Amino acid sequence: MKKLLHFMLLLTLTMSFAQTPIYKWDFDGNMNNSGLATILPWTPSGTGTPSYVMDRLGQPNKAINLPNTLGYFIDILSGAMPAGNAPRTFSVWVKFVNDNDAKTYPVVGWGNGAANQAFGFWRNGIQDSYYTWGSGNDYTFPSTNAQIQSVNNGWVHIAMTHDGTTLSVFYNGVNLGNYSRTLNTGNQNFTINRLVNASAGTGDAIQLDDLRIYNSGLTATQVADIYNQTSTAAPTVSNVSATNIGTTTATINYTVNANNAATNTEVRYAVSPGGTLVTLAGPNATGTTDTNFSVNLTGLTQNTTYEYNIRAVNSQGNTFSTALFFTTTSVGAPVISSVSVSNITSTTATVNFSLNSGGTAAPTTINYGTSATALTSTTQGPIVTSTNAAPQSVNLNALTPNTTYFYQVTSVNANGLASSSVNSFTTPALATAPPPIYHYKFSGNLNEENGGPALVLSPLTTLPFVFPSNSSLLLEKDNLNRTPFFLATLPNLPQGNASRTVSIRINFEIGSLAFNQNIFSWGTSVNNQAYGVTQEGVNNANHYFWGPTDFIHSNPISSATWYTLTYVYDGSNVTIYKNGTLLQSTTRTLNTNGTTFRLGATPDQTVRFLHARVDDLQIYNTALTATQIASLNATLSSNDFNVNNLKFNLYPNPTSDILNIDSENELKSVEIYSLQGQKVMSSKNNVINISDLASGLYLVQVTDIENITATKKLIIK
Repeated sequence: MKKLLHFMLLLTLTMSFAQTPIYKWDFDGNMNNSGLATILPWTPSGTGTPSYVMDRLGQPNKAINLPNTLGYFIDILSGAMPAGNAPRTFSVWVKFVNDNDAKTYPVVGWGNGAANQAFGFWRNGIQDSYYTWGSGNDYTFPSTNAQIQSVNNGWVHIAMTHDGTTLSVFYNGVNLGNYSRTLNTGNQNFTINRLVNASAGTGDAIQLDDLRIYNSGLTATQVADIYNQTSTAAPTVSNVSATNIGTTTATINYTVNANNAATNTEVRYAVSPGGTLVTLAGPNATGTTDTNFSVNLTGLTQNTTYEYNIRAVNSQGNTFSTALFFTTTSVGAPVISSVSVSNITSTTATVNFSLNSGGTAAPTTINYGTSATALTSTTQGPIVTSTNAAPQSVNLNALTPNTTYFYQVTSVNANGLASSSVNSFTTPALATAPPPIYHYKFSGNLNEENGGPALVLSPLTTLPFVFPSNSSLLLEKDNLNRTPFFLATLPNLPQGNASRTVSIRINFEIGSLAFNQNIFSWGTSVNNQAYGVTQEGVNNANHYFWGPTDFIHSNPISSATWYTLTYVYDGSNVTIYKNGTLLQSTTRTLNTNGTTFRLGATPDQTVRFLHARVDDLQIYNTALTATQIASLNATLSSNDFNVNNLKFNLYPNPTSDILNIDSENELKSVEIYSLQGQKVMSSKNNVINISDLASGLYLVQVTDIENITATKKLIIK
């Protein structure tokens, strides 16, 4: 018997609440429908702009304001709007702006302006009129503006129901009358701020909120329930949980019902027991429905228990959820997987792998060599912080052609060292480049190696130049920041759209990159008839053809460092290499015209500044391939002219106290930098105590007595 009574009570409570509307417009900052049925968007009628205003509960942007010049309609021919004599209910909150009991305010309706074929509401002076259109079909109830303004901050709740037999009208939840009616509502337009015949009102504006359409005739109790859904309460919090728990992160999930008052939420957590409380702002909640939220926690400590709860607060009070607990996971040694090699050329290769560092920073290293038991060369990879198998790639450079290499990936974090198995790959043999048409080695002279025209100092300059150690040409500047430039008439220089390659080794003197460096050029200073290069500061260069087709590209450069710059044109594409590696490429159609070659000046010779060491200038009348360029760079790196071939080793690496530097050349300085570029230590010794430095990855820059500089990465444990 108790079960039956309980069931009947539940049934009674369920029946008392309104059904789900087929159409529902909350006007919470938009005009979207959230009801069960779909319907076309609103179409404006008239002029003006809607705005969103405070609703009856004092919540901003939760109601729409429509000036009397602007109405909206929806074509409901294909909608689910009740028509004919079908049961229906509409419910809406409305505010009549500046009502003085002498203005008209059309609110809502649908159908058409034929007798008995409409269903809607409007305010006409002091008359609240519920119309079905036509004489004898409308129902009017007087109410003055003073009566309207006396409750709900001037908002009025209007409901109009029809159950197929009886039409009822409600004002602020009160039944004002029941009428036996057989309707014949047409199916044309659904309107707001307009009568169904598109007539506008004379009132200043109306404000609407919570417009609902039902395909049933609601009872008086159900209408009263809708009207009384204006009460607020303290928020409720439920479904609190912690997921995605890692070593230093977790996600807190919870559900909040704002109970009709704007609600703020926050996640509160602390190390358990006795830790300092941390609060983290969560999302805001509104309305009367349950809303699910998630907040991510970061910066936690591994293998640590945390206590947490949720606080939700609105104008009616605070709510705290029950305290719960979670424990972060422990960090292990890094996990290396998916090791492979790709992009193998005669002198380069790319090692690919995935790394899970356990959520802590883990430097990576590629050890390689020509024997599986002697991986004597190293290349530092990225520092990885990941809780999953994050893909990584590391490039190996300066390899020897036609050689089998063995390699291994290693990584270390605070909990241990991980190493992959030893794998191997073989570089292909070099495809050698053809001989250049002009070749200047600057071995103590300006001669062309094959008997071609020698470069001569321009008569425009008499400035100094030297041949340091007979191995390169140094263009010095005077105290007026002027430098010499050189020229020669080279009759075989590629012209027009012909293919070509220019390779030059260059080392910009310290301080020179504050000025544009005019490296080389030929042709004339006419639009698209030149071919040359200017390094513009430390980051960019201009491979120019004179005019709007110039190719300004990224080219980061450091002073006192040797680079091999190679420029290739194949008749369609301009391609630039730095140290044998592709830098940039673009499409151009050239029209070079002129055979005077210049070193250190533009074609018009009005701009001429190059403060640098220059070596091994080669000009080809063909477009070298990437493999040939790699071959060319391999040859250059093995030649004994003034190149940046300072070689040194760091050991042990990683280390925690003493760092040894082994170099063939006498050292001038050793400088250690953080990854942020801050110098943290300097020395002139090849044995350095680094025990005062924090654990992490650093850059060690070594300079020998000839000012040749090289850099390697160092891991401090």
